[in-house]
Amino acid sequence: MITNKRIIEPFQKGETKTFIEHIKTGIKVLSETKDALLVFSGGPTKPHTRLSEAQSYLNLVQANAFFNHPHPSSTNITTESLSLDSYQNVLFSLLTFHAYTGGVYPTHLAIVTHDFKRARFLDLHLPALRWPRDRVCVVGIDPPTTTTSRLELEEGERLRGWDLWRRDPYGVGWELRGKRRVRDVWGLQTEEEGEGEGHGVWIRMEGEGVGAGGRLELGEGVGRLLGWKGPERFEGRLPWDGEGG
Repeated sequence: MITNKRIIEPFQKGETKTFIEHIKTGIKVLSETKDALLVFSGGPTKPHTRLSEAQSYLNLVQANAFFNHPHPSSTNITTESLSLDSYQNVLFSLLTFHAYTGGVYPTHLAIVTHDFKRARFLDLHLPALRWPRDRVCVVGIDPPTTTTSRLELEEGERLRGWDLWRRDPYGVGWELRGKRRVRDVWGLQTEEEGEGEGHGVWIRMEGEGVGAGGRLELGEGVGRLLGWKGPERFEGRLPWDGEGG
């Protein structure tokens, strides 16, 4: 097996095999799902390389011949190389799907992540985006307990994830906003003050991204959602309201 040298944080030590399992599971779900699109998500967060996390995942898949899984076509896989946290992973992947398919939104989501983050996605991120609970499944894969105990994983998630997102579901407070700024070493996201459609977070990325000119395509209400500060839930109309598609 060929592996990529993905740079991981100290609290992710020993997780390279886990990330590979996430990738392989994404390919498996794709191969078993009709009319699906696999979106690898994650921006470049290291100052010494412009390679995004999403692109490193795709490179690994291609280097390993799709891990011997049957797949409809390599055109059913793309990357979202702008997100800087788990909330943006979901939101920007939805927008990537919309742009990649020419204006269609998914009817269902399958999210591959760590199992100890399951509640963060199901109980915090997806409700913040108002994505219907019955149209999503989360496939959770944790690192082996020989690397980190389940208790340590859950406590770390409570301190660094759940509690922060529970208080600040849109990631605009000083802690989560500060994390984005630290990770945004290539200046992909700038902030605009103001109210209404299009204000809030402005996304750009030269040579990558989705939509014309590497800008995220915005559907109905999404411009306001990007700038929504909460903590109350966004109530405007969104493209994935109703039955989806």
